[in-house]
Amino acid sequence: MAHHLSAEEKQFLKLVEKIPVEDDVREGWVLAIQTNGMTEDIAEEIRKVLTTVPEGESETSEMARGRSLVEFMTLVKRWRLAYQSKNFGRR
Repeated sequence: MAHHLSAEEKQFLKLVEKIPVEDDVREGWVLAIQTNGMTEDIAEEIRKVLTTVPEGESETSEMARGRSLVEFMTLVKRWRLAYQSKNFGRR
């Protein structure tokens, strides 16, 4: 059964489409987010890809990767806050 996507998860999907990574990796992330929602494991994988500097990267690519990393980290913070707020009353 498909997971109901939150606003943050939808934004993660949009960001994942812009990340320069192999298509099979990207499709795996998209499928995992759509079926199970965002998880800390997926977030860590995406963070590792964004923080890895490819050898011989041009300055414009480096700047785009940096912007994507900042946007990603902001989304992670919002996602964590929304997830914790949603589950706060269940304790």
